[in-house]
Amino acid sequence: MKTRIIIPTYNEKENIAALLDELLQAMPHETRVLVVDDGSPDGTADLVQRYMARENRVELLSRSGKLGMGSAYRAAFENVLADDRDDYIVTIDADFSHNPHFVP
Repeated sequence: MKTRIIIPTYNEKENIAALLDELLQAMPHETRVLVVDDGSPDGTADLVQRYMARENRVELLSRSGKLGMGSAYRAAFENVLADDRDDYIVTIDADFSHNPHFVP
């Protein structure tokens, strides 16, 4: 079962790498992650881009400005559904309010 995990972010530089590490370790290899960043001034998107250089299961959708979580999810779902490779979509917060170990 192919799964895509959507993570909306805004100023999550302190959490995102650790969250990605835990998710990718816990999930099957065919799982991919889409981070949707709303122009975080703390450099969250830059950190995700560096992460992507070593992990091809992570993708970034960069948006200009803080457009909100609802529209981040909408943009991510449009992206994932247009891709048509995933059986399941999971959403998770970047601040560890959702335990990544429960995702599988």
